[in-house]
Amino acid sequence: MTPRNGPRTRRCALLAALLLGLAAAPSGAAAPSPEEAHLYPRGAQAVFRIPVTGETTLEIPGTFDPATLEVSVEGTSLLGLETQPVRRGGWVPPSASELAARIGALSGRLTGVEARLAAKLQSRRDYESCRPATARELAARLASREAARTRLETEIRALEGQRDALGRDLRFLQDQLQAQLPPDPERFLQIRLRTSGRGTARVAGTVQDASWRPTYRASVDTATGKVRLEEFLEVRQKSGLDWKGTLVCHTASPSDRHGLPDLNPWVVDLARPERLDRGMAKMALYAGGAPAPEANFALSETDLSFRTQGLVPGTGNPVQLAGGTFDLAGNVEVRAVPALDREAWMTVRTSPLPRPLLGGETSLSVNGLPTGKASLPPTAKGEELTLPFGRVPGVTADRREEIPRTSRSGGTWTWTGGYSLRVRNSLDKPMDVTVEDRIPRSATDRIRVEATPSPKPDDTDRRTGVVTWKLRLAPGEERVLKMELLLRHPENTELAFR
Repeated sequence: MTPRNGPRTRRCALLAALLLGLAAAPSGAAAPSPEEAHLYPRGAQAVFRIPVTGETTLEIPGTFDPATLEVSVEGTSLLGLETQPVRRGGWVPPSASELAARIGALSGRLTGVEARLAAKLQSRRDYESCRPATARELAARLASREAARTRLETEIRALEGQRDALGRDLRFLQDQLQAQLPPDPERFLQIRLRTSGRGTARVAGTVQDASWRPTYRASVDTATGKVRLEEFLEVRQKSGLDWKGTLVCHTASPSDRHGLPDLNPWVVDLARPERLDRGMAKMALYAGGAPAPEANFALSETDLSFRTQGLVPGTGNPVQLAGGTFDLAGNVEVRAVPALDREAWMTVRTSPLPRPLLGGETSLSVNGLPTGKASLPPTAKGEELTLPFGRVPGVTADRREEIPRTSRSGGTWTWTGGYSLRVRNSLDKPMDVTVEDRIPRSATDRIRVEATPSPKPDDTDRRTGVVTWKLRLAPGEERVLKMELLLRHPENTELAFR
């Protein structure tokens, strides 16, 4: 049994092979690039098509699971099939061959510097071991000893500096190469096919270290309200082979396990008070070129897929491929929620989508300037999309609570209070601003709530207690909104706001 080597042992063995010139492609029929690859959220299946005649050998990296191999032939009959593991010393993925060559060249330079340094160190030892025979010879040597020793030590220090610098560069490149290698890059799977004649073989195998995910880029023009949404397919795979053919990204996976769903009981309960910021979590921002053509989109009963072309290196480096571009009409809205944040937010609601979106991380920009990132939710065809594009520092809303007063009449306590909202547009253009706040929602019929807003809100949600004002503010304009609250409750009870 071959002993298991750790990552550093394998790296040293690979470097030694490169230095000795052993890094060569596997013998026999080396693996071509797959003609087609099907990528799933976890794992991928690569499809090879090779000509066969009599006996044919195909070798693919050991990253392919032999238990998942599917082999079929066209134009001939398959008489026999054998698979066995083999080793190909010094093999590196094609995408890492340039890096491996740089490591070999750097290693050669380092070897040369170390050899020169060793010669200088030996000269120093020889110099120190030499003893003068007479006093006259000693006097003559002392005259020249200091200058000669200074030159020798200077040369040694310079070579030591070169050695250390080259060693650091070499270790950096070795770490890069190690990150791009499969777990055991020298392990291959040899496939031997025996056919009755000439034809074409289709060989498909599964790689676990592969995945894809959708990402997006959204930009809005505030002057026109137009929104451009670009969809990308971020693909990565670490099979060791570059994939240059057709790529199909699926949402369904062959490894998915299915079962009939159960319908849970439908329960109704008393509503609990809801926080005003229930939807604000979706608006959180995190500070923070795709090749043509775009992918062909397909939707079936059980799968959503993208078919495209591109080059995906077998080193695990992610590649972004174009998925689609949507030019949508948008309604730009500046939303202020002073109970949560002094600064307003910009949101955009788009026209209905022409096809479904899977959702994912979205990079945002306003008028060409990046504003951060957001999470785009999965959205069905025909639905509108609402995106947060970040803060609007030029629009502010300050909330000031009035000092509450209490009074008692008979067996009832009356609580009187409220708040005022001061909304200001500091920008040099008019702005339509939606201001949201709330009125208390009674959790019991023993508390009566009376609210007197000024001016009257444009909308009041009786279920959540959220009130909305829609304002158009001129440049530099400031508006004050007020809410007077009167709460009555029985004596011997206290109010609890939550």
